[in-house]
Amino acid sequence: MNSFIAFIMGPMVWISAIIFVGGLLFKFIGIIQSVRSKEPYVFSYLTVKHSLRSIGAWLIPFFPKSTRQSPFYYGISYVFHILLFVIPLFLGFWPITSGLPTNGWWWPMCCPGNWYSS
Repeated sequence: MNSFIAFIMGPMVWISAIIFVGGLLFKFIGIIQSVRSKEPYVFSYLTVKHSLRSIGAWLIPFFPKSTRQSPFYYGISYVFHILLFVIPLFLGFWPITSGLPTNGWWWPMCCPGNWYSS
């Protein structure tokens, strides 16, 4: 049984990683060839200028036309992604600002008599 587990944790991990990366490359190359044959004009817009312009437009709330067509959905989406970044920052600094002893650990482990201790 130990040799089977050693095989699964050793060479099988590398075999599965190689198959995964090979499949990704195969799919990516197929998509690029399909786009090149069906819609060649797309590659004329794959420049740094157009990329930065697109990213900048999507960072400004309600600037793109599609966001103005359904403002409630995109407003919720903007708020969600901002909070997705901001909330972990506040949770990470909460033990420091509250004055609790952290002992180098994050919040659930910093308080004496915590609920999960045996």
